[in-house]
Amino acid sequence: SLRFPMPRLNINALLAFCCASTELYVEAIQGSALKSDGAVSLIQFASSDGGAGASWPAPREEDTLPHGDADADRYFSWCDAMELFWPVLLSLSLGGTFVYVVMNCLAGGEEQKAILAMSVLAVFVENLLYSSVFVDSLDFAYNLMQNEAQSGWIVGIHKMGTSVGTFLVFCMFTMYPEIWRYRGFTVMLVGFCMQCAGGMAFGLLGLTKAYFGTSGKPFDRLVLMARFLQGTGGGLQVAFGLMQSAMLLTGLERSIQNTRFYLGACLGMGTGPLLSSLSTTTARLAHCRTPPGYEATFAVCTLLPLIQLPMLRLAPKRVEPGEESPKSAPVPYNFQRIVVIVLCVILQAVRSFCSAAVEAALSQLLYTEYAWSRRQTGIVTAALMFTMLPAQVFYEQLGRYFSVNRAIRFLLLIALVGSSLNLFDSLVGLISGACVVLPSLALSSGLIMGTMQVHNIPESYIFDLNGTTLLSLILSDSFGRGVGPIAARQSIASGGQHGFGEQQLLVSGLCIVLYELVHVCAIEKQGEKQLRQLSQ
Repeated sequence: SLRFPMPRLNINALLAFCCASTELYVEAIQGSALKSDGAVSLIQFASSDGGAGASWPAPREEDTLPHGDADADRYFSWCDAMELFWPVLLSLSLGGTFVYVVMNCLAGGEEQKAILAMSVLAVFVENLLYSSVFVDSLDFAYNLMQNEAQSGWIVGIHKMGTSVGTFLVFCMFTMYPEIWRYRGFTVMLVGFCMQCAGGMAFGLLGLTKAYFGTSGKPFDRLVLMARFLQGTGGGLQVAFGLMQSAMLLTGLERSIQNTRFYLGACLGMGTGPLLSSLSTTTARLAHCRTPPGYEATFAVCTLLPLIQLPMLRLAPKRVEPGEESPKSAPVPYNFQRIVVIVLCVILQAVRSFCSAAVEAALSQLLYTEYAWSRRQTGIVTAALMFTMLPAQVFYEQLGRYFSVNRAIRFLLLIALVGSSLNLFDSLVGLISGACVVLPSLALSSGLIMGTMQVHNIPESYIFDLNGTTLLSLILSDSFGRGVGPIAARQSIASGGQHGFGEQQLLVSGLCIVLYELVHVCAIEKQGEKQLRQLSQ
């Protein structure tokens, strides 16, 4: 106990001493390599009018903090190696087994079925690689570029590369129409090698940043170039597989294959965030002194394209000539048909923009605004992506009772309502809005594609069935899924969830306006049954 009288406490002097101590501590933090969430919160607290009125952010769990620059003297140990080994081993084992089983079940030892199975698996892997960085790109972008909003570039640049790969396939088919018979395996192998090169470069660059603190503008460009290269390889595979399916099948069989194609895309989109969450959880088996961060996902991304090896092993080297498909009846080169095709392509691109923006914004808001853990964010994001699957089954059961025009209008209006829920700035509005927007936009995609294909002009290169399909993919990937994540995360950085909701409301309204223009200009309005079969 104190044995001398306690002097009268001077509150002003005490506050001045605390503020001075805090400023010295902040300067020490800023001079070191520490960039954890705790330090960031302290800096924000000290820089806001002496702390008066400052609100501390909700603390995130200890095991979810990024620790790429946590220790200035951190070195790569055997424990760190095991922390990366377990997620890679698990992802390659499960992924390779899944690809092998699907390839055998769908192919059944037949050449044509093997090619169709490859197209489904190619779009699955492409979207898996695209969505696997939804959550971890936030921490990586902050540590690398000092700005979480820049993470949209890490996500979107992948699909920009995919659009370039699709354009290359378009050029191939324009110059060599029979390339799908004799060079299919070669194109798939080239795309696979590009994916491996881009994935290894991207993953190793991320690990270099995590363990050695490498940074700078040239380093940032290398990261984006690696993602772009990986997306270009995926675009080669996806577009070429889709074109092979279109050449091999006609009528209802082509429609069934398109359904499998979009199903593979939805599965890949949902599996990516789930894989990211699983990687972080599995890395804990090493029991290192520092909790696992985004480097576990980057280690998986380094070798993840290798799960396609069973698919390439069972793929046919060439397609033997068979019976030629009956040629379509000549269609007049009608300007009205061209207008409908162009409007449908623009509508598909805007729809993809809206969908990709929701996918990117959902993970960011859950992880930063609502302070969810990396594991929780990945699981919930994956679950919301998977809502597209029951919606597809539900529509196949009830879609026959509705006309295609009414179905598209209804789905786009539902997307508009779901987008408005983000204006309430609540967790319930965010999750319920994603549950409504993602399935409705996914279902409308096939219906809009069917409307466009009905108006195609055979033997016109750009406006025939193949040209319109590839053109739609190019714009949907480059503008839609390329720019969508960037715009979403920029809007969140400037206006929060409410600002994102305003952007989505505007884009959803534009989709409705574009479709009404399509409906006014459409020629084939009476073929409702044909459109429904084509879209399903």
